[in-house]
Amino acid sequence: MSIDFSARPTVGRDRELQQLDAALEALADDAPGAVAIEGEPGIGKSRLLRELRDRAEARGQLLLCGSAAEFERSMPFSVWADALNAYVAAQDLELPDADDLAEILPALRRPGAAGSAVADDRYRAHRALRGLLARLAQDRPLVLALDDLHWSDQASIDLVAALLRRAPSAPVLLVLAFRPGQAPPALTAALATPVVQRIALEPLCERDAAMLLGADGADAGAQTIFRRAGGNPFYLEQLARVAPHQRPANGDGGAVAGDIPAAVAASLAEELAGLSPAERALLEGAAVAGEPFEPDLAAAVGELSLADGLDALDALLGRDLLRPTTVPRRFRFRHPLVRRAVYDATRGGWRLAAHARAVSALTARGAATSELAHHVERCAAQGDEAAIALLSAAGAATAARAPATAARWFEAALRLLPGADIERQVELRVSLASAQRSFELETCRDTLLSALELLPADAGSRRVELTAWCAAVEHWLGRHGDAHGRLVRAWEELPERDTAAAAALQIELAVDGLYTLELGQAVAMGRGALTIAREIGDRALIAAAASALCLTEAAAGAIAAAREHRAEALAQIDCRAPRWMTTLASFGVRMWRVAKSPALGRA
Repeated sequence: MSIDFSARPTVGRDRELQQLDAALEALADDAPGAVAIEGEPGIGKSRLLRELRDRAEARGQLLLCGSAAEFERSMPFSVWADALNAYVAAQDLELPDADDLAEILPALRRPGAAGSAVADDRYRAHRALRGLLARLAQDRPLVLALDDLHWSDQASIDLVAALLRRAPSAPVLLVLAFRPGQAPPALTAALATPVVQRIALEPLCERDAAMLLGADGADAGAQTIFRRAGGNPFYLEQLARVAPHQRPANGDGGAVAGDIPAAVAASLAEELAGLSPAERALLEGAAVAGEPFEPDLAAAVGELSLADGLDALDALLGRDLLRPTTVPRRFRFRHPLVRRAVYDATRGGWRLAAHARAVSALTARGAATSELAHHVERCAAQGDEAAIALLSAAGAATAARAPATAARWFEAALRLLPGADIERQVELRVSLASAQRSFELETCRDTLLSALELLPADAGSRRVELTAWCAAVEHWLGRHGDAHGRLVRAWEELPERDTAAAAALQIELAVDGLYTLELGQAVAMGRGALTIAREIGDRALIAAAASALCLTEAAAGAIAAAREHRAEALAQIDCRAPRWMTTLASFGVRMWRVAKSPALGRA
């Protein structure tokens, strides 16, 4: 049974297509919208998005599509870059927020431009992206389709959530496809809002399955395929690609890795078995290189010359294992499950070497550290100093915009770092905790405690800094007793009480007094911190202490004094600094740390 499924009409989805049509029609009212398409692997989400593309284009609407990939979950904003980067690069747009957008869209990056070091600066990128979407929808409605979001990185999910909370003021329709069983909690939470219209795809009935296979209801072969595939369109198509005498004689036979039924996995293996060595090499190279992939990178990873790689590409396109994208020189696998099967079928040793070849090829191209880190993580050996440096740099580069990704790189660097290197073990844990603070406070606390355990007894001010920060995290977690005890012990054990570290600890004790309602302690500690800061002459520390004292005095009813110290804090801050940094003592502490410790400043 040889069928060109790409040319067949969509079957069994009339109701879902009507819902998409209604969402597209609603854009005529210049209002934004959001649709979520959910279902199991192979159920037809991507096919429905292709129908959406055709219907949007028929209406004269601008449609941009992006897809997350299973092995690129560590790439910040990857699905957004896939959808928007090429189109925006081709437009002559005046973008006042280009530097903020450059964190999302590589095409807008300027050579030598420094990334932001401000904690949680990803929200500026969110605002800039919202403005860009509104700009793109000025002339005609914009339909933005993002597929396989269950594989998306945390930064991309945060951006989805931000746009759902506050949609662009323009006719922009977000269409989000994902597998509910594999969706991370953050994505599930983001989509749990009334503004999102949900479309849940179910398996095809036997009649619709027969239509998909081009058979009638009495076709015994189609009935057998239906029983094995269970109405899943991808499984139906895959089993139909294998000649009847090659199909497994047993039933579904359970499932294998990647949620692929054994019968389907066997049919994929049968299909791949007919490839020539060059075709197999390019396909495996593409599975490692990424999705979408460029043929020259896939050829380098597969150890082929470019000429041989292009010949193999033509053959694989002819076999419909690979398909072109709308972007020149970019190709995809027929289905993510095909890529999963190819990648899993490679040998472990070969994969290590293949990722190393990917690093070499991407380095020669001048790829960003975040793009290299994805492969370095999978092939570097413990003690590899170049890998440790690259992963650390990738973490630092992404911490402000994509803290979850940054945490992954710092964790990878820690795994490679020799345990005897205590100083760097501590510093990497501090960097890791700085990233974790944005999304997982309990883990952040554990990381800080492990850093404290590694510090030698004579660490002095460094121990005080980490203790104060750990107590702040415990307060955020609601563990006020733990924080109070930790701060009091640190203060009692502090040998010198006229240093910057002592002032920082007093600031945290002032905030601690607010939590415990010991306002006398809070005001006294705030005044002590301000006195030390003035003597030292550190403007950032003065601002931090004055802002803490402002809060404690206001809570104690000393309004005039609070206003005086608020003015003093403002006077110490550069006019370019965000105004919110002066309103909370805890943020004031962070300001002092920005000046004194780059790693802690990211906290």
